[in-house]
Amino acid sequence: MKKVFKLFTVVCFVAALACMSSCTKSQEDLIIGSWKATTVTSEPANPFAMLLNGTVFTFNADNTFSITIDALAGEGTTGTYTIADNKLSMTAEGETIVGEIKTLDKKKLVFSMVETDEDVTMTITFDCDKQ
Repeated sequence: MKKVFKLFTVVCFVAALACMSSCTKSQEDLIIGSWKATTVTSEPANPFAMLLNGTVFTFNADNTFSITIDALAGEGTTGTYTIADNKLSMTAEGETIVGEIKTLDKKKLVFSMVETDEDVTMTITFDCDKQ
């Protein structure tokens, strides 16, 4: 009986390990879907960042994305994206923007990107919820 119990314990332990390793999703898998920006902040503060609240980012499995900006009557853009080493690179209309992923799980995406415009450097952070 002890041998059966030991064997059962070992089998359960191996099954649990297999499940944990196969249940862990990669960033590439987790990002797929639509994400709505619930809070957008900028450093230094910029009122334009508040207009980006409600922006929807949709990332597809084929590495394409779309952005829909609520404040601009649903205008936006489409392009391609990649993820590597906690960096989210989005390319649209010949321009690539790279953001740092701070949080990415099945419900929350937080990323920051640095923008330079007219000699002003600004960090914009998007806090998004999965739709």
